[in-house]
Amino acid sequence: MRLTNTKPLAKDLIVIFTITLLITLLSVVFAWDESIAVAVHDISASWAWDLRQYSQMPAIIISVAAIALLLIWPLRLKWPTMRHIALLWLVAMIFGGGVVVHLILKEGFERPRPRETVLLGGPAAYTQPFTPAASLKGKSFPSGHVVMGIAFAIPFFSLRRKRKKLARAFLAAGITYGAIIGFARMTLGAHFFTDVLWSIAIMLASGAIAAHFIKEETDLKTRYFLPFLIILAIGIALFNKFSLALNYQTETKEMFMNIPCEKVHITQSDALTTHIKVDLKGYGSPLSNLTLDEQGGEISLIRWKGLYRRLGCTAEIALPLERTITFNPEVNITTDKPMERQKDEKDGKISIKHRKMVDILMLKRLNAHLAMQTTPLLRENTKQIAL
Repeated sequence: MRLTNTKPLAKDLIVIFTITLLITLLSVVFAWDESIAVAVHDISASWAWDLRQYSQMPAIIISVAAIALLLIWPLRLKWPTMRHIALLWLVAMIFGGGVVVHLILKEGFERPRPRETVLLGGPAAYTQPFTPAASLKGKSFPSGHVVMGIAFAIPFFSLRRKRKKLARAFLAAGITYGAIIGFARMTLGAHFFTDVLWSIAIMLASGAIAAHFIKEETDLKTRYFLPFLIILAIGIALFNKFSLALNYQTETKEMFMNIPCEKVHITQSDALTTHIKVDLKGYGSPLSNLTLDEQGGEISLIRWKGLYRRLGCTAEIALPLERTITFNPEVNITTDKPMERQKDEKDGKISIKHRKMVDILMLKRLNAHLAMQTTPLLRENTKQIAL
């Protein structure tokens, strides 16, 4: 990889980040993040859930194809332009989407998602972009899902000098796809407008930087590329230590929490929805695929979409009135106030219910009155009244 004139790269980066910073400034001044988050929020939008589930698949398929192209040397030699695009794609995805977006910015700022803030009924205060979270920490900034959409603009940096129309088509397609995914994520309350904006900017900048250092004649041979992939996968799986805050709200009245948490603290809440905050720790990647999911009242941790090990967590749950939540027997459960607690005799699962309890002082008076009774029958009747 030989160095060339840096002026074109500097021009690209200046254009990308000047536009992004200007839009960010306007967003802060005119409160676009807050107003858009409230205006588009619709948790019941099925199309947005479908995009959340499947929008990353095209980029995953292209990544696998790019790796295959670089590993099969006859194809790599026959199609130098495709080889160049494959190299740019993988470098931008790994270092732009993986390192910068997920490991540096998400972990560095821990911006709460819109649904976790007071804007949409959550407990956290709204946080401006590039401002570390004050209390409740999230993974809103930037958007990992948008990375998988804007990646389709990467071929622009390989084709823009020899096939300009095709290059512009890729650029338009990538920005459009990334924006659609971003709008879906904003609809679900998962990201702010500036989260989407900066994901697009970072990936475009990553493509420009990769194209500056990797030329079309560059050939990363199999004997170098394959060990690189193996080392990268092992490093991610074994040495990427992380801590992640996951937040979830549900209106379900009876829940089973099937999450590997050692300790759970439950507080009584006057809200209409149960709020669950899970502080997750472990090793692995990608972090954006670690999410809480609910199926038939069972709340579980989705973790099959990545490489993870030694996952552990603690949880805080704000439980509304007349809600019941059940845990596996090994979970250590504490509550801020007395709550109804039941243990299943068969499987040992523990259920906690927030219900109206008799005032503590009245209970003491009833117990004292009970101790003064002389007949067993009257004592038994008094117990039933107390209950």
